Amino acid sequence: MALTIALVLLPVVSSFSQNNKKEVSGHVYVVSSIVARGQVSAERLDSCLREFAQEWKQDERRLPSVVFLVVSPKLASAALVEGPVGIRRKYSPTSVESYYEVWMVNPTVEDYMKALEGIVEDYFQLKPDDRERKEVWVRVARVQNATVGASEGK
Repeated sequence: MALTIALVLLPVVSSFSQNNKKEVSGHVYVVSSIVARGQVSAERLDSCLREFAQEWKQDERRLPSVVFLVVSPKLASAALVEGPVGIRRKYSPTSVESYYEVWMVNPTVEDYMKALEGIVEDYFQLKPDDRERKEVWVRVARVQNATVGASEGK
């Protein structure tokens, strides 16, 4: 079954990445469909990733790579992504080859932040309680809401 899915997805993903906008900043890579809504700059996403790591007192030099795929509902369905956000961890024995894939359909800034929050917690194996998570969320959101990416809203 997994081989069948991989064979179906390979042409879909490679075609998607060749014909769409690509952006890189630090540990964040964004590939977005020209028809997708809700695009946020890679620079802002990298800033948010770093902010979550700082809030949790984690080493920013050890941050994971994150690939955001901002897609149409049709492509998300072809990639077997259910709902507006799907996160997959691509694990390799060498951390250099490991990364997170975040598939998003019409995301809001909050959707991006929730994905990054979950990735930082997973990657560093954090187990915050709801109170701690909310406190961190509020501080990161305050910083992110004070920042407006140049390419947002386009």
